[in-house]
Amino acid sequence: MIVFATGSALAAPPATPVTKVTDTYAGIAIDDPYRHLEQLDSADVKDWARAQGSDARATLDVLPGRAALAARIKELSAKASDRVYMVTRLGRSTYFMKKQPTDALGKLYVRTGKAADRALFDPDTMKAATGKTYAINNYAISPNGRYAAMVLSVADAELGAIHVLDIKSGTMVGATVPRIWGELSAIWLPDSEHFVYTRSSDPARAYGKNQMIVHRVGSDGKDDQPLLGYDIDSTVKTRENDWPFLTVSASSPYAVLQLVDGVGGMPRVYVQPRDQLGKPGAVWRELIGESAKVRRTTHAGKWLYGRTFDSASRYRVLRWDLSHPEAVPVEVVPQQSGVIEDIGAGSDGLFYVVRTGAVSDLFALRHGDGAGKARKVGLPLQGSIYLSDSDQAMPGVVFSLEPWTAPLDLMMTRVGQANAMSAGLIVNKGQPYDDVIAIETTCPARDGAKVPISILMKRGLKLDGSNPTFMEGYAGYGMTITAEFSPTWAAWLERGGILALANPRGSGAYGEEWYQAGRGATKPNTWRDMIDCAEFLVKERYTAPAKLAVRGVSMGGVAAGRALTERPDLFGTAILQVGLLDAVRTIVASQNGPNHLLEMGDVKTEAGVRQLLAMSSYHNVTRAAYPAVMVITGMNDNRVEPWMSFKMAARLQQETTSGKPVLLRVDEQAGHGMTSTTEQRNAMLADTLAFHLWQTGDPQFQPK
Repeated sequence: MIVFATGSALAAPPATPVTKVTDTYAGIAIDDPYRHLEQLDSADVKDWARAQGSDARATLDVLPGRAALAARIKELSAKASDRVYMVTRLGRSTYFMKKQPTDALGKLYVRTGKAADRALFDPDTMKAATGKTYAINNYAISPNGRYAAMVLSVADAELGAIHVLDIKSGTMVGATVPRIWGELSAIWLPDSEHFVYTRSSDPARAYGKNQMIVHRVGSDGKDDQPLLGYDIDSTVKTRENDWPFLTVSASSPYAVLQLVDGVGGMPRVYVQPRDQLGKPGAVWRELIGESAKVRRTTHAGKWLYGRTFDSASRYRVLRWDLSHPEAVPVEVVPQQSGVIEDIGAGSDGLFYVVRTGAVSDLFALRHGDGAGKARKVGLPLQGSIYLSDSDQAMPGVVFSLEPWTAPLDLMMTRVGQANAMSAGLIVNKGQPYDDVIAIETTCPARDGAKVPISILMKRGLKLDGSNPTFMEGYAGYGMTITAEFSPTWAAWLERGGILALANPRGSGAYGEEWYQAGRGATKPNTWRDMIDCAEFLVKERYTAPAKLAVRGVSMGGVAAGRALTERPDLFGTAILQVGLLDAVRTIVASQNGPNHLLEMGDVKTEAGVRQLLAMSSYHNVTRAAYPAVMVITGMNDNRVEPWMSFKMAARLQQETTSGKPVLLRVDEQAGHGMTSTTEQRNAMLADTLAFHLWQTGDPQFQPK
């Protein structure tokens, strides 16, 4: 039975025992009273998490307005546009993932010429046989179009297995290849009978100590041969945290290898003749070292392009001639007034994206042309741009174009084409927002910096400080929140809610310097910018502290979690979703930890420990009057393990003096959310909005 008082639940969540654990890193002693919650295989921890999740579920389900809100979100979701993504062109055929509004998850399709779309694989068909929910994390089509190598995972776990589909017969062939990280795909060799896969050489790890291995289609995998990677004798010595990426195509006489030392690393790029790949004695020649300060590369034929921040904080593009690797690279795109955010090469030239604020422009440059020869591609509207498919074997590029207030479309263009045109892959384009405006502005930071923030709200909404508002920031890895349309958020905006999306330091809003100003030792700028943005929203009367929610997802847990712990008085609620909340133990105990050494810091040095402690929300929880908090996690999360959320929720429950609830929402069939089902996403949003409206006093959400 749950007993309510005005605005908060009185029933306490399950009690959490405290353990006395103290670690010493680089001479610094650190208490960790909830260390035992890291034991995810423990029956006691599982029972505790299940009880916490049940308490959260019982609390949320009895909120009077939640059912109607969930119904509205479901209605909006059912009317949404088809989602088409992961596009691959091959000859006259275009392969793509498509998720229709009625689908739980995306399916793999092909369109050949003007024929109707044909479904190649529906992961839901595996549920009948296994009782488990499968998702396609990634796929790769063989050069001859016969096979699709798909990375399938179970229950949003991301770590999956490669299954090879014979496209003509519709049957699976050969053995599966297990332990493949979701963002990686098979790399087909030109013979279409072999592909290269990447996985950790350590069976206990999801990634790290990565190796690239050659697999023959139809085999049982026992004769798979290592190609290169960690502990493999080759002319390229890889590091423990390297991610290897190989590009090989019949369209180029060169194979290109890129090694990146974790999420903060800069690629080292190597090249060798394609016909020497895998042969004894073949030598990889280093083309680009870390000193070149390159963040992204792409290549076609003999040309390789790199986006560099060397002498250009907003980046510039250099071109290397692979037939003369000893030659000095040529600048083909100088630094722009906006940020050069992405590059991709087709058979006809280079395409690059220049972002200004939250929207972008697209440019095209013919291979071999010099600086100043690029041409801006005409677009039907302003929005964010993502290069979905640029392939050196095909001319042109397919890209998404997405404004804040209307569904995205997939566009296509070629070098020399004045205007982009719709790719025609999205037939059902859904409905735009009828009465929503997007405001692009900046918040003054305490040190004078200008923090970009995008504000979505109903047209004509009165700014009197009474509007319930969600403020979100990510600010990690140099990634920037850009224009994105979400049809289900209309359930929030239409009732007078405001959505504010900030890009503090640590994002790439203004380029490399902005990123570096919120990374590692400078990470405190991230949550201070978040706090300053919150104060701006209050000062400008968009909202008031009692009506304001701070939300952070994944790495955004640092931005939101530390804003919460530093200024609990500034927010009415906080939503910490699959958040990176214990920075110290992330490095020490998380599978993903070594991947973050360059981004976050290392416990081997005093300076590293202190910067990790500074960005660790869990270690900065003190006895204080915290607002209502909902911590959200999935039990299958391999990217940010659920124990971080467990520990944060337990400590907040123990330390808060406000009497306001701290809920731990646990989904036992979810992971990091990368392949959550439509039903899971809709339920998450309904819970998040209902929780905030309950805690900020909306009469429709107050239990009687």
